[in-house]
Amino acid sequence: KISIAADGLDSPRVMVFDERGRMLVSETKAGRVRILEDKDKDGEFESKNTLIENLRSPHGLAFFEQEAVIYLYIAETQQVARYPYDVNTGKLTKTVGENIASLPPDGRHFTRTILFGPNWRDRDLIGGSQFLGGFYSNAKLYISVGSSCDVCEETTWKRGAILESDPEGTFTGEFAGGLRNAVFFALHPETREI
Repeated sequence: KISIAADGLDSPRVMVFDERGRMLVSETKAGRVRILEDKDKDGEFESKNTLIENLRSPHGLAFFEQEAVIYLYIAETQQVARYPYDVNTGKLTKTVGENIASLPPDGRHFTRTILFGPNWRDRDLIGGSQFLGGFYSNAKLYISVGSSCDVCEETTWKRGAILESDPEGTFTGEFAGGLRNAVFFALHPETREI
């Protein structure tokens, strides 16, 4: 059976759910993230509110908890920013995000997909440094940045790649390059590989 869970959205792109079952949806063209709630649990999200607006092509969304704070990460075309999120109220506690990764903006492929997952490297990205336990850390943020055009030579290593960062944004490096537009990637449910 297929039925409409929510309508009246402006070209919805990415959906994530918080711990209370609310659906957060990025509306890339509208420059906002909406929060939807199925209050009567009938399978239809009758409550639709704007969580945050005036963003620059928001796309990827991800939650991450660190030191008892739940953060909502929002990937805009030029950055990934994180916002403290109150799961009890379904609201951001700060409306100005902390930029944790600067990205080359716009271009032919302007959306940015994000996902938290493990780091399968056998050595550190930056020589001699350990980040959050190093090798098998589950606290890596992967960021997809598509190429600026369909056929061209890029001028920055951050394009046509999946980038790797830590939750605080203390570093950004290339996880995988030579990818035209790796949008909507996922983790294997058993091996946890991308």
